[in-house]
Amino acid sequence: MKMLHTLLWQEEKKFFMRRKMLGILGLICFLVLCYLILDVDTSLIGERYTAKEYHSTLTALKKVPEKKRDDFFREQEQINSKLNKLALWDLEDDWENVKAYPDYLRNIKENQEQSSWYGEEDTYEKKEKEYVKTQYRHLSDKNVTFIGGKCIEKIVQTDFCDIAFVCMLLFVALGLVSMEYEDGVQSLLNSTKAGRKRIAIGKYLAGCILFVICFLMIYGAKTTIYKEAYAFYDWNSTIQSVNGYAGATFTGTIRGFILLFLGIKCIAAFLLYSVFFFFACICKRSYKMLITTMCFLMCGICNELWIKDTSYLVNWKRLYPLKGMDTKYLLQRFYTVNIFGKPKAYVDTMLVLEIVLLLLLLISALLCYGNAENIKTRLFVKNRFISSLCQRIKCKRLFAWELRKSWRGQAGAILLILLLIGTFVCYRPITETLETETDVHYKSYVLKEQKQTLANAKTFCKQEQKRIKEEETDIQKNGIKYTNQAFSLISNDIKKKPAVKKMLQYISYLEKRPEAQMVYEKGYQMLFGKNIPGGYLYLCNAIAVFVMVMLAIPLWGMEEWNGMQMVLYTTKTGYRKLQRKKKLVVVLDACVVFCILYGSWCFNVSHTYVLENIDASIQSIRCFSMFPSWISIRMFGIFYYALHFFYLVIVGIGTKWIQKYLHSFVLAGAISYLVFLIPYLFIR
Repeated sequence: MKMLHTLLWQEEKKFFMRRKMLGILGLICFLVLCYLILDVDTSLIGERYTAKEYHSTLTALKKVPEKKRDDFFREQEQINSKLNKLALWDLEDDWENVKAYPDYLRNIKENQEQSSWYGEEDTYEKKEKEYVKTQYRHLSDKNVTFIGGKCIEKIVQTDFCDIAFVCMLLFVALGLVSMEYEDGVQSLLNSTKAGRKRIAIGKYLAGCILFVICFLMIYGAKTTIYKEAYAFYDWNSTIQSVNGYAGATFTGTIRGFILLFLGIKCIAAFLLYSVFFFFACICKRSYKMLITTMCFLMCGICNELWIKDTSYLVNWKRLYPLKGMDTKYLLQRFYTVNIFGKPKAYVDTMLVLEIVLLLLLLISALLCYGNAENIKTRLFVKNRFISSLCQRIKCKRLFAWELRKSWRGQAGAILLILLLIGTFVCYRPITETLETETDVHYKSYVLKEQKQTLANAKTFCKQEQKRIKEEETDIQKNGIKYTNQAFSLISNDIKKKPAVKKMLQYISYLEKRPEAQMVYEKGYQMLFGKNIPGGYLYLCNAIAVFVMVMLAIPLWGMEEWNGMQMVLYTTKTGYRKLQRKKKLVVVLDACVVFCILYGSWCFNVSHTYVLENIDASIQSIRCFSMFPSWISIRMFGIFYYALHFFYLVIVGIGTKWIQKYLHSFVLAGAISYLVFLIPYLFIR
C-alpha cells in the first residue's frame, strides 16, 4: 500500500511539474467559470435573458392563482409589462406542459394510437408498445406541478462544460502516458522494481484521481452556479414538471434525478477517459494519439449530423461511446433499442455496454503499455511463447500456424470482427407486409387451422363460407333495419369471403398430396429466398463473396509475396500438406462468415413469421410443388443453406487458381469477386 501511495504521488508530481499540466487544466476551469457567469448574468450566450430576469418573472407568476394564469399571460402580452417577454414565453410553455401532462400520460397508458387500416401491426411494434406501456404504468400526474424548471434544463443540457471536460480528459491521458516515451525514459521504467505493469496501473489510478477532481470541479460548479442564479428550491418535485421531460420515466424527485444524471454522466466520462488512455498506450506518441482521438471524435460528430433516429443505423449512433456524454438525450424521454427483435431500455443497454467496454479497454491498455523493450528480447520471448502454446494445442501445429498467419498476420480476424459488428449495427427486424384485407384474414385463418386436420379445416371453411353468404343475402334484403354499428360489423365479416375462398383452394391443393400439411407459406418463402423485399439475400451473397475473397487471397499468396515459395518445396511437411491445411482454414473462414450473415437472416425470419409444421413435406408450399413429396421442409432448408455454405468454400478454394496466375492482390481480388459473384446471385 505504501509503494502504491508513493507511485501515485510520483505520477501526479510528474504530470503537473514536467508537463505544466496544472496551468492547462487551470485555464480550462477558468474558461468554464467565465462561460457559466456569462450565461447567467448576460444575454450574450445561451438564453436571451438573464437568470435574474427569469427569476423575477417566475416570482410574479407564482403569486397569480392557477385559475387566473391563462388570463395573466394574455394580459402581459397586451400591456407594456416590465417583465421580460422572452422569459414569460418560456414560462408559458412550462405551464402548458404541466396542463397537458395528464392527457399525455393517459394516452400512453391506454395506448390509443390507431393501428394500421387493416388492423394488424408488426410483431416488434407490438412488443415495443407493450414494453413502453409497462414503463409508464407506474407514473402518476398528481405530483406534476408548475415550478419553472429552467435551472434544471440548464444543469442537464449538453454545453461548453461537457466539451471542456472532454478536453481535460484528453490532456490527462496524454500527459500521463506519453511523457516517458517522448522523454526517452521508458526503457528505465521497464527495469525498475515497480515494473511496467505497476507503472501502468499507477498511471491509470492517478488519472482516475484527476478525473474525479475535474468532474467535481466542472459539474459541481455548474450545478451550484445555476442553482444560486435561478434561486431554485423545488427539489422535491418530479422531473416531469420540467418542460421537455414529460417523456421521462423516472419516478423520484428532481434531486434524485440530478444524482442519476451525474452518475450516468460519470460512467460515460469514465469510459471516455479509458478510451483516451487506451489510445495513448497504443499510439505512444502525442501526435499519433491526437490524430486517433480526432478521428474518434469526428466519427461521433458525423453520427449526430448524418444518422437520423429513423435510420437503420440508429443503434450505431445511440451506442457509440461518445453518445453517453449527451446524458440529456438518454434521460429526456424513454427510448428503446432493438436487440435482436426484443425492445430494451436505451439507458440500461447503454450502461451495460459502457461497463463492458470499460473493462475491455482497461485490460487492453494495461497489456499494451510499455511494449518498448529491446527488439531481440521481445522476439525471443514471443517465439518461446508461441512455440510453447503450439505444443499445447491438440490439433496439428501446421494448421494452427496457417490460421494464425491468416487471422493475425493478414488481419483476417479484424475483417471478421468488422463483419460481425456491421451485422449487429445494421440488423433491423423485417416487417411482414399485408397489402390487402384478404391477406390479413387469410393469415388469421391459416394460423388458426394449421394445427387441425385437413377435414376439420375444410369443414370450418365451408361453414364460414355459408355463414358469410347468408349474412350477405340478409344485408341485401334487410340492410335498412340494421343500426350503423351492426351494419359495419356485418360488412367487415363479408370482407372475409375472398380469404375463405383462398383457404378452400389451398386445402384442395393439399388434399391431392397426402404427405403435405397446412403451413403459413409466406414465412418459408422468405426463409428460402422467395418474395424477399429489399433483396436482403442478394446483399448477403455479395458481402459473403467479398469477405471470402479478402480472406482467401492473402492465405494463398502470402508465401509468394514474402519470397518463401521455393522454400516450401524443401520443407519436411511438404507443399501438398500445406495446401490441405490452407483448405481447412478456408472451411473455417466459410463457417464463420456463414454463421454471421445467414444465421442472422434465419434468426430474423423466425422471429417475424410463424414457422409451424417444419417436418411436413416440401410440397406443402405451393411454389415448391415440383420437388418429391418425401423431402421435408427441414431437409430442404438444410440442403438450401448447405448449398450457400459449400459455395463459400468453393469461392475460397477457387481464388487460389486466380491468385496463382495473376500474382496481384488487387487484380486477383477484383476478378475473383466478379467471377464468383455472378453465379452466386442466381442461387435462390
